[in-house]
Order: sequence, then C-alpha cells, then structure tokens
Amino acid sequence: MIRARSNLPLPNRMAYIAFDLDNTLGYFEHVGALANLWSIEMITNPEQSAKNRTPIISESLKKKLDKVHDTFAALLLNDSHLLDTVLRENLDDMFDPILDAIDEGRVESVIIYSNSGNYYTLDLAKTLIEANYETPGIFSLLVDHWNHLRTADRVKNSGGKYVEPLKTMATLQKLFKVATNDRSTGTIPYTSIMFVDDRDPRHALYEQVPEGLTYIAPTHFVPKITKKLIDHLLLLAIYSMEINNITDNKEYLDSVFCHRKIPVGHGEYVTISGFTDLVDYVWSRLEKCVNSDKDALKLNDAGMKRSIKKFLKGFR
Repeated sequence: MIRARSNLPLPNRMAYIAFDLDNTLGYFEHVGALANLWSIEMITNPEQSAKNRTPIISESLKKKLDKVHDTFAALLLNDSHLLDTVLRENLDDMFDPILDAIDEGRVESVIIYSNSGNYYTLDLAKTLIEANYETPGIFSLLVDHWNHLRTADRVKNSGGKYVEPLKTMATLQKLFKVATNDRSTGTIPYTSIMFVDDRDPRHALYEQVPEGLTYIAPTHFVPKITKKLIDHLLLLAIYSMEINNITDNKEYLDSVFCHRKIPVGHGEYVTISGFTDLVDYVWSRLEKCVNSDKDALKLNDAGMKRSIKKFLKGFR
C-alpha cells in the first residue's frame, strides 16, 4: 500500500474518497458486455453513436429497461458464485472501515472516478455494493470516461488515436465539489482525500502524495471466468429481459439497440441487424473473458485495511 504522511486530527474535517472501478472495486468485463443489450448510456456515448442514427427511446421503454437493470442486479445478488466474480474478493477490507466512518459522520463523499467508457458498469457497481452492505447512498457521484466534468483529464492527440484520459487533482477536487453541492470558492485539502486505484503504473495523482494525498494501490483483481459461468451469465441476462417483456417489444427490436454499427477497434465495426445478431455479438464478447487458472490473480493486499483506517483516523 502507498501511504501519505499521517493526517493530524482536526475538528470538523471530513474525508473524501475516490475509487477506480475496473479491477479495483471488482471485475466488470463480463457483466459490462451486457450493457450492449440494455444500456441507453452505451448506445448514446460518443464512440458508440458515431456511426448510428440518433436513438429515440420512449419513456415507456426506458422504464422497462430500468426494470431489466434491477432484475439482473437482484439475480446477481442472489447468486454468490457469480457475484464473487464481479465484486472484489476482499472488498470488506476496503469498506468496513469506510462504513464505520460514514456511520460516525466522518466521510463527506465517496465517488467512483473511472476511465471506463461503459457507464452501466459504474451504476451496477453502485447498486451491488450498496445492496451488499445494506447501505443506500454510499456513492454520491459516478464519473466515467465521457463525463463532461473531465476536461482537465483529456489528452490531446492530433492523430485521432484513443489515449486513456488522465486522472488529475484538478478534476478530483471538482468532482467532490459537485458531489457535495459545494459552491464555495475554496479547494479541498489534499490531506482530506484518499484515492484508490489498482493501475500500474500509477496515475500522475501519485505525485501529490508528498503534499498529503493518500493513494492506495490494491492488487489488480481478476477472478476465474469459465465457459460455464458466462453461459449462466447470458441466460440470466436474457431471462431478465424476457420477464420484463423486452425480447418481444417491437420498439426495442426496431431500435438502435438491434440495428447499429458497434466499434470494435482500429476503425472496424460489427454490423448488428436484429436481436439475434446482438445476442451473438454479446456472446462473442463474453467468450473473450474466459481465462485460465494462471490468469486469475491472487490478491496480495496486506496492510490495505490498516492504511484505510489510518487515513480515516485523521477526521473528527
């Protein structure tokens, strides 16, 4: 673990905590593929919508798709084997001390600050974690790759090549101000912020550790994903759609969900012409998640819980 200099307890000082998503809070590659089936944010983000007509989704269909999200999340929460491949194995080490501090009124805001372009996975993580700990409202803001607040993070590249955005202190402080509806002109002290991200090499934010930022780098979380597991995952997804009357919904079947071009990298696209094509595409994405025993990484996070507790000790 990487620890900042110790925080001195100060009256009325509150903690601000930012989590990365992928491989930090959990593994979302396999469940993220399902966003292609039902996430409006997926079909409307700049990358996905570049070659497609503007989607027009009625309020009625939006509500049905929301119910699909809820149904699928509930099924995950009731399937411990599957849930263990989504949420981080030692998530309790992260959240037990944070939840204690929230109960004691020592935490101002917890956010997800991710470079993922798939907003659905952030929303799913929030749903699963808050339900898992029976604590609604843990996360006050979800920020993905496309979020308009991330102007300071953009890396200009005249060649048009995708470059992973930065994670910067300027943006992090802005996000916390938005998350807490703080309209004051002051900035949040570095010593009040904990940033948790598995990325190796570390983000440039690590340069703020000598100035008081607490930066924790947990082990990269990758679970064992089997062919049997992704079969089951897709069946649960289709079931969630069927019981909410999506698979025979004419508006859905005629929509951009089922008729579009999906970018697959290097300027190439997959053409989807109907629901069967869409399911086949999602299945192909899921197959790529299957890994071997050697790909599933063992966690080595000795001291992580202690580091989080040490950070939180500095607050009222």
